[in-house]
Amino acid sequence: MSVGAFWWKYGYDIRNTIADGYSYSQGLKKSDFHPKNSTVIYDRNGKEIKKLSQSSSTYTDINDINPGISKGLVAVEDQRFYIHHGVDLYGILRSTVSTVLHRRTEGGSTLTQQLVKNVILQDQSQNLTRKLKEMVIAQQLEKKFTKQQILEFYINDVYMGHGSYGFSAASDYYFSQDQKDLSIDKLAVLVGIPNNPVYY
Repeated sequence: MSVGAFWWKYGYDIRNTIADGYSYSQGLKKSDFHPKNSTVIYDRNGKEIKKLSQSSSTYTDINDINPGISKGLVAVEDQRFYIHHGVDLYGILRSTVSTVLHRRTEGGSTLTQQLVKNVILQDQSQNLTRKLKEMVIAQQLEKKFTKQQILEFYINDVYMGHGSYGFSAASDYYFSQDQKDLSIDKLAVLVGIPNNPVYY
């Protein structure tokens, strides 16, 4: 298929997807990355009776997050995090080459893209329009927020298995400890989980 034929067939969808990405990203604010609170039922005296939730999350400011978590995530998930602008073309190229030459799937998504996919779009489908929208929003996020803020969002929102969202909730669930007090081996376990929470 020639470039002209490709554009004739898919150009309209691509333009709309890019416009959607820009439009979607304009309204995003910091509070969109705070995990949704559980519904809590109280008695007439204000005493908690029941918390209705299938998940657990505790939002932690970046200044209170164990530095080993940030360093570990960047090392394992996105080594070029501090130099790309939301989308890492080198990572995409590496992933494509690995798939074509070695028939091995490697992730090419940045931490920012993963955040967009899991928190903003909440869409795990593997198609061109979803991926394109994710890339547009990721680049816009990098203009709106600092790298530290994006890391904070990711660390607090990533699914860690067993209904735990974020490293604070996961640390409590798996080790009954505050994430700031974790030893290096426990940090390593947690940093490995986002790659495949169900498997690990």
